[in-house]
This record gives sequence, structure tokens and C-alpha cells, in this order.
Amino acid sequence: MTGGTQATSAFGVMLRSLRHTARMTLEELAEASGVSVRGLGNMERGSSRGPQRRTVDAIADALRLDPEQRSSLQRLAGAGRARTSAPAPPFMLRTVPDFTGRDRELGTLERLLTPVPRQDREPLVRTAVLFGPGGEGKTTLAAEVARRLTERFPDGCVCVQLHGMSDAPLPVAEALVLLLSALGHAPGDIPVDVRARETLYRAALADRKMLVILDDAADEAQARPLLPDPGGSYALVTSRRPLAGLEGVHRVRLGEMSEQESATMLERIIGVDRTEGHGKAVGELTRLCGRLPLCLRIVGNRLSSRPSWTPARLAEQLTDDGRRLSGLVAGDLAVRNVLSLSYGQLDEAGRTLLRRLTLAPGRQTGTELAAVLAGTAVTDAGETLESLVDVGLLEGCSVSGRYGFHDLVHLLARERLGQEEPAEVVEAVRSRMADWLLRSAAVAGSFFAPADAPEPWEGETPPFAPDTDAEAEAWLTAERAHWAGVLPAMASAGRHRHVLTTAQLLSPFAERRPAWPEWQVLFEYGARAAAALGDGAARAGQLDRLAWTRAIAASGRPARPEGIKTSHGRN
Repeated sequence: MTGGTQATSAFGVMLRSLRHTARMTLEELAEASGVSVRGLGNMERGSSRGPQRRTVDAIADALRLDPEQRSSLQRLAGAGRARTSAPAPPFMLRTVPDFTGRDRELGTLERLLTPVPRQDREPLVRTAVLFGPGGEGKTTLAAEVARRLTERFPDGCVCVQLHGMSDAPLPVAEALVLLLSALGHAPGDIPVDVRARETLYRAALADRKMLVILDDAADEAQARPLLPDPGGSYALVTSRRPLAGLEGVHRVRLGEMSEQESATMLERIIGVDRTEGHGKAVGELTRLCGRLPLCLRIVGNRLSSRPSWTPARLAEQLTDDGRRLSGLVAGDLAVRNVLSLSYGQLDEAGRTLLRRLTLAPGRQTGTELAAVLAGTAVTDAGETLESLVDVGLLEGCSVSGRYGFHDLVHLLARERLGQEEPAEVVEAVRSRMADWLLRSAAVAGSFFAPADAPEPWEGETPPFAPDTDAEAEAWLTAERAHWAGVLPAMASAGRHRHVLTTAQLLSPFAERRPAWPEWQVLFEYGARAAAALGDGAARAGQLDRLAWTRAIAASGRPARPEGIKTSHGRN
């Protein structure tokens, strides 16, 4: 079924999408632009398809559109005024002149999205999903791919911005109107029924060699109806999620840039004359940015707008972790805003766990510790961790079952912890974590301790309970940054007996991994705990072990000083 005035115009669809993105009601837009609510409603419904240029300018000013968006809206308005002319694409990706790096990903995408001669066997997969955390430059990379592949798609490239991370993702029905309009269909000829629109869209692509770019897809349900059929055009989808439910697609993950790529990007933005001789400061800036392209862009733009600033000056400002996110702003670009979009997509379990993971002393976390922090079952914590990986807020580590933070995500999550959880709740979670970690370390250490060693203490949360020496050693190794990191908190809480017990139980195991720096921390706190308990003999034993670890650290050789035995029991 087709409908004349019932079919939404391409201009109306884009106007509504831009208004939703700006989070404005019709009344708010009317007040800001001076255009009546009725007039705006007629435009969005398609009754008024070609408003005058000054009207569009007023709307664009009220919506604070960038030049590309303003130009697209004006082109669609012009197409509506000249009913016989084909509308221009409603959204075009913007390339940047200082595009840097990404050679591996570019090569992969160019290979996946290159049409083959018809006499050759047609590829079965014609869709690539480019996914990764916010701020990694997925849209910029997609634009560069489209630019490089222009000659390989004689029928052109059509793009649509799906606003997947906004509060109002573009509905599939409206996306189809934009795509069909870009493919040359007059608004009045576009069916009202969404299934009929999808059929017409697929038919329009079947006989063409085009590249369709679906930018910022929210999920599979939004992207799937917009993918071309096999045998026709190709598609490139960008998303923060891997869109694991899509069938027959290639997935390319976009991660952080290399150190050299990051430095080169800054150099291209601010100029060689501003970076030459400042290699150390540039390197520090790339570290503080976590080699995140958006962050590097912001830093580069800030330096460009302040000719008197040196890279070292800006690096010094960003060193303070508590103020870094506030400093990573340049005009309308802000790292906090981009990361907050992903955070806002999480359910309550995801937000809670992400916040509380910042309480752990180390940056890589296993599922057992995550469950303790969240106060949930291990299986539930594992599912939540995977959901955080899917939206790019955590990274799966090379070691199976462990997860790590990007530095800037860690800063955001820690910020949200202070804002969204009461101090007493945070302290209770921190105390529960510290007790569990030290008690689990004591249990694991008991596998290597002599028979007369003290027993681990009882606690509310069951400790990690290995079944073999190998499991105990693997846990102690993987979690050493955590169990050593909670020693100061346990000591401050007056848990001296538990600190000393842990140090005594781990003392024999220390000889298996003598070069660990954590031993100096453990035995120093063990000696302090023994002193607080008035146990002179235990204190002497702990000081003996502390001297041994310091001697190893000084010499670099894993040897025991004369007189130190293999097993120290309670000492």
C-alpha cells in the first residue's frame, strides 16, 4: 500500500530524528525556533515537505545542528519544494583530513566489502559489523572506508545514522524512509506499512552495487531489517555491541590505537612544530588519554585552540585522576558524555557491578570477586561481566575468565560510585571484599603450610576454596594485586589477627614465587599486626621474612639468606 499525504517525508523523518536526539518536545522546539507547533507537526508528518530556507535555518539554530546536519536538512527541504528532483542522501559520513592509523582494520574492511566480478563466485557474506567501545572512532573509520571504496561501488553509498546510543534510537520504519528517499523514491511513493517499506528497500538494492552504512546501531532488531539481501549490495554496520545475534556477518572489533598511532594523531592535529622536541610530554598525553581516539582528538583540539600551551602543560592538568574527565572537553566534545551513553544503556545489575569493580585494588577481576562485590551468585556475576564487555565498558583479558578496565571507564565508574551509592553501602561492600580476599588467600596458603599453621577464620561470605595445590597457586597468582591491596584496609580496621594469620599461612608459599613484590607488603603488615597483638615471636618471624624479601629485591636473585628455613609455620 502506498499513500500520498499519509507517507512521512524524508524531511519530516530527519526533523523528528534530530529533535529526539536534541531531547526537545515540539513545544520546546517551537519556542526556540519561532515556528509554530502546528507547522512543526505538519513538517514531521509530511504534510509540509518543503519549508522555506529561513524556516529551516531557524529550526537548525534551535537544534544547534552542525554544518553537515544543517546542509542535509536544507537539501531535503529543497527536494520537497522541487517535487520532481530526487532527494540527496539524508545523512553523509564526514571524513577527517588527519585520519591516522587503523591499517589492519582498514585492510580487513576493504577486503570484506570489495565486490567481486560477476563471473567469479559471489561471496556469501556481504555485511561487516565494526564494533567497539565509545570514542574509538568507528564512525570516522567507516567514513574513511566509504571514501576509499568509492570506485568499487558504481551505484554509490547511502548512510543512515541510527542514534543507537541515544535515548531515542531511530525506529526501523523511519530509517527505511530515509534509506528509500536516498535511493531515489519520492516520499509519496513510500509505503505506510513497514514490511512493505522493507520489501521495497530490498528490491531497490537487489540490482545495484552499493555500500550501505548503518551507523550507531543499538541492537540486532534495529539493524537486521536494514541489511541488504545476499547477492546485491554490501553493508557496514557500526555499533558499540558485537551484535552477536546477526546471522552471516563478519565482525571487526575496534580497540585502542597503538602508542605510535596515538602520537602521530596528535602530531597531525596540532602540527609538527608543536610536538617536535616534546616527545615525552606527547607520550604522557597519549597515556592519560588511554590511546582513545576521541580523547586524543579533544586533547589535540584543546592545544590547537591555545597556541601558547605546551603538551607538558596540558599533561600536568590531566594528571589528577579526580579532574581528568572534566578536563577532557573541547567545545561540544566530551569524553564523559560518550562513556555515559554506554553506562546509561546498562540495567541496574550492570551499573551496580561496574561501579563496585572500582573498589578492587587491581584492574583485572575474576568472576568470584565480581560476585562478592555485587552480592550475587557467581553465574549471575559472569553474565553481567559479559554484558559489560558487549557494550565496551569492560575488556575481556587474555586470561580466560578475567576482565579489565580502560582507564577512562574506570574514572567514570568510580565517579558514579560516589554519586549513586551511599557511603555506608560502599564501606560495607569494601569491607566484605577485603575480608573475602584475605580469607581466600589464607585458605589457598594453607595448602602449602605445615600442620601446625593457624587455621583460616570463618566469615559471612564463603571464601574461594581450591581443590588442589595447582588451583590454590593459580588463584594466589591471579589475585595477588587484590589480596595484597586490601592489607592496608584490614590493618586500619584493626583486623590484626587475620592479617597475621594470612602472612603466616602464605609464608611457605612465598618461596615458590620469591620475586613477587607483594611479599614485602604482606610481611611488613604481618610484622605490624604481630606488634599490635603483642606477639614478639611472631613479629620476629615476620621481620625475618621481610628481610629475606628485601634481600631478594636488592639482589635480583631468588635465594634465601642463610638461616631461613623452607617452612616457617606460625612465623
